[in-house]
Amino acid sequence: MKTALHRVDKILAAVVSTLVVFFLSSMVLISFTQVILRNFFSTGIGWGDVVLRYLVIAVGMFGATLAARQGRQISIDVFSRILPTSARKIVTWVIGLFTIVVSTAMGQAAIVFVRGEHEFGTEIFPGLEAWYFQLVIPIGFFLIAFQVLLNLLLGRKIAEPAPPALTKSGKPEQTEAAS
Repeated sequence: MKTALHRVDKILAAVVSTLVVFFLSSMVLISFTQVILRNFFSTGIGWGDVVLRYLVIAVGMFGATLAARQGRQISIDVFSRILPTSARKIVTWVIGLFTIVVSTAMGQAAIVFVRGEHEFGTEIFPGLEAWYFQLVIPIGFFLIAFQVLLNLLLGRKIAEPAPPALTKSGKPEQTEAAS
């Protein structure tokens, strides 16, 4: 079972990483083209700025999935230094399940939003419907939830513990666990 989960995890990471690289490359290409067209030809790509906004959202959503895979998503870690190891595992599962519930709820809300935009027929440029680009929002939230679930099943940390505080000499503080 774990071998299959590791395989799914690696495939998901490869696909998401490829999408991030593709979206970032597209952003650079569109931005560079816009600058050249505006500065030298007094024109531009009519839909370029709007597509760039959606690409930023896509990079953010898929980047968050990669961050979740590494346990580097935003978290507030107050208790990691004082909880015993057994309690940390329970807290990890509670935080993970909470993240899954919230991400899934956000994904469902995003589906409602995208459906509304589709039904309303919002276009970002004549003939180019917005909902195609907005699909990245629910997909991103569901991928984050799925990645956190994979992390829990694979025994990964849900959040990276905070680095130790530095002393005046610049060395890490000694904690009871490190002593």
